[in-house]
Amino acid sequence: LKPILEPRAQFEEQEEGWQTASLPSASKLRAAMPIYEEKLICPLAVRFTQGHIRPVFQDKFDLEETIKQFKTRPGTGDYDVILETPFKNIEVVRWFQPDSEHKEKDEKHWFTLDNRRLYCLQKAA
Repeated sequence: LKPILEPRAQFEEQEEGWQTASLPSASKLRAAMPIYEEKLICPLAVRFTQGHIRPVFQDKFDLEETIKQFKTRPGTGDYDVILETPFKNIEVVRWFQPDSEHKEKDEKHWFTLDNRRLYCLQKAA
């Protein structure tokens, strides 16, 4: 992991004693800190962001038929099996979900907006 560095403003002297700050360009910041990182995560560790999902994708493919197309390959390291899917990877975020009932410790969890794809992954896992 690389440390997160905050950009330092460079001040330029303007007329009448005013100073203006100039930050590094967005392209320089992106080179220093990636927007996303690909990881292997167990689908059972990711939480849904909706209570219900439709039984078909937006392109009308059935979820159950899609699950039948999954393939597996041997995992490496801590992973027993890796699922190969007919759809692109899901995007997940680490987010703190307050627990109003205090049943769980206050901690961050993985969530996704790709609820139908997560359903397929969890069912296959």
